[in-house]
Amino acid sequence: MNTKNVVKRLAAVATGAAMLGATVMGAFAADLSDYPDMFVADGTFDGYFVVGEAAASVDNLAMTDIATNMWYMAAGDDATTTTTIEGDAWLAATSSNFLELGESITSVEGYLDSSMLDALADGEISNAKGTADYEQFLYFSTNGAEVAFQEDDDDNVGFFYKINSSSDIARYVVDFTTALESDVDSNGDFDDIEDEKISVFGREYTITTARNDSRSTQLILMGGAASDTINEGETKTYTVGDESFEVELLSVTSTQVQFSINGETTSKLADSETDVLEDGVTNIGITDITYQAYAGGIHSASFFLGADKIELKDGNNMKVNEETINEATVVITETYSGGDISISEISVNMTAEDDLYVAEGGKLSEATDLDEPEVLFTQNWDLEFSSVDVEIDESIDLTFSESDEQADLTMDLYSGDVVMPLAYINNSGDNIIAGEKDGQELRWTQFENIRKNDYFIVSTANPTDDQADAKSYLLQYKGSDATGDDSPKATIKDVASGEDLEVSVAAAGTFDLRLGGTTFSFRNMSEDAITSTDDFDINLTSGGFTGIAAVAGEIEQRYLSFRTADNHWVRLQDTDANITSDAGATAAWTVEVMLDDTDKMDDSTDVAAPYYTLMNVTLNVSSEEFTATIGTLYDGQAGVEQTGIANPDDSDITWYRSSYGELLTTTSVTSSPDKFELDLPSVQAEVLLYVTSGAVSSSTTTSADGTLTAVRVVDATKLDSEVSSVSAQNLIVVGGPCVNSVAAELAGNPSDCTEGYSAGVANVQLFENGDSVAMLVAGYSGDDTRLAGQVLAHRYDELTGESLEIEGTTYSDATIAAPSAAAEEVVEEEAAAEEEVTEE
Repeated sequence: MNTKNVVKRLAAVATGAAMLGATVMGAFAADLSDYPDMFVADGTFDGYFVVGEAAASVDNLAMTDIATNMWYMAAGDDATTTTTIEGDAWLAATSSNFLELGESITSVEGYLDSSMLDALADGEISNAKGTADYEQFLYFSTNGAEVAFQEDDDDNVGFFYKINSSSDIARYVVDFTTALESDVDSNGDFDDIEDEKISVFGREYTITTARNDSRSTQLILMGGAASDTINEGETKTYTVGDESFEVELLSVTSTQVQFSINGETTSKLADSETDVLEDGVTNIGITDITYQAYAGGIHSASFFLGADKIELKDGNNMKVNEETINEATVVITETYSGGDISISEISVNMTAEDDLYVAEGGKLSEATDLDEPEVLFTQNWDLEFSSVDVEIDESIDLTFSESDEQADLTMDLYSGDVVMPLAYINNSGDNIIAGEKDGQELRWTQFENIRKNDYFIVSTANPTDDQADAKSYLLQYKGSDATGDDSPKATIKDVASGEDLEVSVAAAGTFDLRLGGTTFSFRNMSEDAITSTDDFDINLTSGGFTGIAAVAGEIEQRYLSFRTADNHWVRLQDTDANITSDAGATAAWTVEVMLDDTDKMDDSTDVAAPYYTLMNVTLNVSSEEFTATIGTLYDGQAGVEQTGIANPDDSDITWYRSSYGELLTTTSVTSSPDKFELDLPSVQAEVLLYVTSGAVSSSTTTSADGTLTAVRVVDATKLDSEVSSVSAQNLIVVGGPCVNSVAAELAGNPSDCTEGYSAGVANVQLFENGDSVAMLVAGYSGDDTRLAGQVLAHRYDELTGESLEIEGTTYSDATIAAPSAAAEEVVEEEAAAEEEVTEE
């Protein structure tokens, strides 16, 4: 059999040759990394499983393995919804740094300018003194405002952007790079500045008053939805929002004017004054009065309807439409010289009047305790808290059963989900023993021998090193043949996958077990003659890591460390186990889950000892039952202890959440130990917080993450003889061309049905059937095909590319690789053959 030739042939097909209406997916609409999504529609298998009518029974077993272990991610409670703000909006993030829980905006940027918000565009004011250029900035404080998991003043619990009472919201600054200058007349007025226009935070205002008032510089700005100049006795109609207003200028004097608006007569108003109409919403503000006191002279007024008046006075609180805003303080930086004024900066510092909470999907301007939204200078900007992007990837639960005498740890390990029998109380009712029960104990390898039916943990690399990529396995020793037996075997069960791994035992009572690319070596530890005793005690002699270490300075204490599937560090501590003998003591146990993997964090410096301690539970014995007490939980970023938040609706439930984004739920159970449920993200949570200006829109997307759900398979099997067209539907074809006519058709009906297959090797390939997809799962022998089926069932998340080769004895230690090297060798061989033909 020439594997190289069939690879070359398939590669040739991928470049354009037709093959019965199907082509190997070179220009992929799908990829093996997408498996099984291309075969799933609304949670149901969309296609047929096809086996050969003349195939061996192992092909049927391979098909069953695939069909009963096909999973998809159904959107559920863990699905994440992300809202994106569009328009004049700045997300608190850079290309290399995002906003984390517990951080202030200054952790990302200290201030915003025109490059981040259009509303902060540069501008200029030109007058008789020259042109004053200016820039705009919005500064944020380092303290007093952050997004965290917390409880607001109305007993709501969740993620909130909170600004502490009296803390800074932000500070707005107009920086005149060229000073704004004016003469100062005898009345203290700045005539060269009055009636000039200035754009601040995206809104244009007219400076109606500029003067020195009681030794303080004062500027009054006025803007509005509609503005005009009309003459005395003239009537015009204006639209503000959805409302129409008929405006008549009734009278004009040198100092005051009076209007009629929709029949309502206003107060007499001086320049820069405003009045509120009877609707309580609409303002009219006067920006200029012209009164020529002679016959035929002009009598007119310039005004804003829907007016927005802002008074800025150095060293005082800002006023908006005559209302003093106590939490907005104005500073105007100016110099006086020779009867002139030069203004270099105007700033407004905005502070929180109370604790302000903004929930996900909310705006600061709508915060419940923000009584004066006018504190947000110009009211043309806002802080919008979209959401916290956190995707839960795995869970760790500590629960108790068997009348509270058994503690179990449920978690995700490299080879799958597992319920680990953590510890039990022995018959005397006063000792905590590692494991499930007598005869099925959890052994601390290195210090203890492993007996038949005992559990133990091994790791492929040092589990205390976050960068070692350690794969941890919970194993159970199921026993062994006596070494004097013919072809003696030892059996180790991978508890997570449920697979029994059978390995050969050497005459000396040693054997090797290969997991995760690492060879673990064991030897017989029994004192009996090794040739006549089966189920002998064993221990690990070399290869991998046990994860066990003595506690520094404490000879009676030791740790057992291992890694979850997503590289979270789990550490168990038996606080009073004799380091040279079996575990078991009256003293407490601790169960810790920690985050130390810097790759999961936005800022690697956030992960420092004592790291993120996400679960810390101490187990004790009381009245022959377990008790469980939560210990100190650390937030590695803040370097402080976490504080739990009680469920307002159920006092038995308490939540803990650090800046990593995990969620630890503790539940008090009557007359039983507390229950601990820890949900862990794959990477640190990202806060989506926007600074916006003006009208913005939002779009919402929901991730596919949710509940891992079994695909429903209903009436989806066919024999090869029952398939009339390979392109009419999606197909998963099991078995090679020698035993499956559909497989032969997909492969181009080779004259030698074994062409391209080698003993001990199975192939998995994708084919594009028009609008459908076919996947061929086949090996040289039935056993090879079944191995491929088991890999698809248990390691589907490791598949990638257009075709793969699978080689090994069990699915857990099988190698999965693309056949690229073979294709290259074929091309080289063909080129050599062509050269020989040319020479002849």
